[in-house]
Amino acid sequence: MATDDKITVTIEADKAFEGHLRLSDFLATLKSLNRLVNKVDAQISEGKAQHELRVTRLSHNSPIVAELALSPSGSRKVSDARAVTARTLGVLKQVQSANVREYLGFDLVKTLVDLAKPVGKRIRRLVFESGKETVDIDESFADRVRDLARTEDECFGEFEGKLEQINIHGGANTFRIYPYAGPTSVVCKFRDKELSKAKEAIGLHVCVFGLMKFQPMANWPHEIIVDDIEIYPPESELPSFENLRGIAPEATSDLSSEEFVRRLRDEWA
Repeated sequence: MATDDKITVTIEADKAFEGHLRLSDFLATLKSLNRLVNKVDAQISEGKAQHELRVTRLSHNSPIVAELALSPSGSRKVSDARAVTARTLGVLKQVQSANVREYLGFDLVKTLVDLAKPVGKRIRRLVFESGKETVDIDESFADRVRDLARTEDECFGEFEGKLEQINIHGGANTFRIYPYAGPTSVVCKFRDKELSKAKEAIGLHVCVFGLMKFQPMANWPHEIIVDDIEIYPPESELPSFENLRGIAPEATSDLSSEEFVRRLRDEWA
């Protein structure tokens, strides 16, 4: 049994492979777990992940067992590893029991899909343990997490954020916007005719108009099919309060500013 600041992973290969796990499946499973832990860690710290996973034990005795410990990353000395492992196992147990009570986030759900993908095919059994908690990742788990990843609702609307990470490889035609509030980022898919405007907007604050897609329980879209992009000017080009002084000298007519504001207050009363 792993202590509550460690996660033990048991990976059993399908019988067709005589109990020998493919290296690609072993690495993919650990990478998916690493991404899952990092995303949970980032949610807890409300920013960047504060820990890294280290292999403390590895055994190939049919099945493979790997013990992973969370350690503070970089120069950090204070660790909240137990909170991260507890939350990670908690997320897995919610999906396992078909009792997901909150929106987990698009990137986290996508990571869970990747984690469960080989189960029932090349991987016969996948188990995670930490402290007293144990979670079996089986085919029903994979079905449930795929259901969480589906698009439940769609509507036309607009969303603001900083445009980054354009990808046109293989006709992908996507970029991400990073809003000041709400989700960490939103994937936006655009048509070829919007490419020049998307390139012009790299690093700038934009408003994206289009078909917004929502996953179950989500308050924010995870994807937008772009119809148009409005590019806001950079902050350096925006007027300051000093620039606005005297910009509308006739705004109060023949009243002083004090009398003008006083009358407005009287109307609200």
